[in-house]
Amino acid sequence: MDVFNPETRKYVWDVCKKNYYDYGINAFWLDNSEPDYGVYDFDHYRYIEGPALSCSNIYPQLYSRVFYDKKKKPTA
Repeated sequence: MDVFNPETRKYVWDVCKKNYYDYGINAFWLDNSEPDYGVYDFDHYRYIEGPALSCSNIYPQLYSRVFYDKKKKPTA
């Protein structure tokens, strides 16, 4: 999942909102938000921001930020 892509972040929130948040579930366990690489050949993994080796460390922050930002302003 490319959390660097704004459309992906919107999709993730839309799905979680529809299936959980709209039913009153407003706590999300996000401690497993690191990217999951099946094969450790990082030269082949790319995001909209660039190669995984240069931007993967920010991945968990962006993933968690989806929920933080949307819970602050759920209609956005």
